[in-house]
Amino acid sequence: MDKINLPEQEVASQSVNNMIATGKFPHALLLTGKNGYGSLNLSVHIAKAILSNQSQTINESKLLSKIDCFSHPDLYIFYPLNKVPDIKSKDPRKNDFLSHWRSFIKDTFYQDYTDWFEHIGLQNKQGIINLLQAKDLMESLQLKPYEANAKVALIWGAEYMNKEAANKLLKLIEEPPDNSYLILMTENKDRLLSTIVSRCQEIPLKPLSNQFIADFLSVHYNMDSIKATQLSEYAEHSLSKAIHLAKETDHQADYEKRFIQWVRFAFMVSKKKSAMDDLMNWSIELSKERKDYQRNFLLFCQQFFRQAYLHNKEINDLVFYQPKETNFSFDKFATFIHDKNYPLIMHHLENSIFELERNVNLKALLTDISFQLTKLLHLKK
Repeated sequence: MDKINLPEQEVASQSVNNMIATGKFPHALLLTGKNGYGSLNLSVHIAKAILSNQSQTINESKLLSKIDCFSHPDLYIFYPLNKVPDIKSKDPRKNDFLSHWRSFIKDTFYQDYTDWFEHIGLQNKQGIINLLQAKDLMESLQLKPYEANAKVALIWGAEYMNKEAANKLLKLIEEPPDNSYLILMTENKDRLLSTIVSRCQEIPLKPLSNQFIADFLSVHYNMDSIKATQLSEYAEHSLSKAIHLAKETDHQADYEKRFIQWVRFAFMVSKKKSAMDDLMNWSIELSKERKDYQRNFLLFCQQFFRQAYLHNKEINDLVFYQPKETNFSFDKFATFIHDKNYPLIMHHLENSIFELERNVNLKALLTDISFQLTKLLHLKK
């Protein structure tokens, strides 16, 4: 296998290279970390290393191109899915969505599950990797390699496996076919069977550096260095979040207006009874927006609270956001974001973003976090 060199994931790359060098590359590998850290990107590079080294063809450039667009006959990709309007199959499988997948990853491997669900039009259904897909996976790896001397299967979103699929996968990991490699990717390994985790070689991915993200935005979004640096600070070391923010810059003023309205209602609940109705109505109105708008708004909220907290702690070299709303005192607001409530606020926002991807009741979700915000903003230092 060829060496992998991804500077943004140097430690993970070195771990893989050490396995290659010692001849101890596992049949089952588990990549853990946010999709925005590059688990899919790393898994594709691993697949290239495996298949190019064991390829029966001399045209390496064509081989690598096939892997990049998932058209190599010895590479398989499995992902969460469900019934959607434009797929007529009664029991949809990964091949029914292969053209969707190829268009999905055409520009970047740094996307998240919500992006995928929106891309295929999943609407309010739950994405899942079911038993049929697990059976397809097992059958695929038992086939004789076509162009290489090995077969590679990637599972993106392994935490979306249901119980039946997980048990089937466990059997495959315990009794792998010859010359087969399985690479699982997950943002939450706690949702996997502990027996699967224990039988895989785990490689954790680290958060990306702000510099890497800023450079990416400058190159791929023709963004000036100042703006790219600012967005990288917002992105929480995740390139997928940075991409969302880059695409949503036109909505920043709208996000800010909605955020200020939200925190004002939350502050007023203890003084004005009608503020609770205002907060409820605010939640209902946000629940009517597109899911990508809701997610990006919650990401904006995280960054606003982070900036306020840093300002309160007087770490002003990291504070670069100033509200456009003139009738809002950022300095005064920052005094309410402190050590006691900041971690809790961020936890509830992170959990809301997570639940948003699970297709929960949006009105209930947004109403709950609004009530939590009301209590936390009044929490004493």
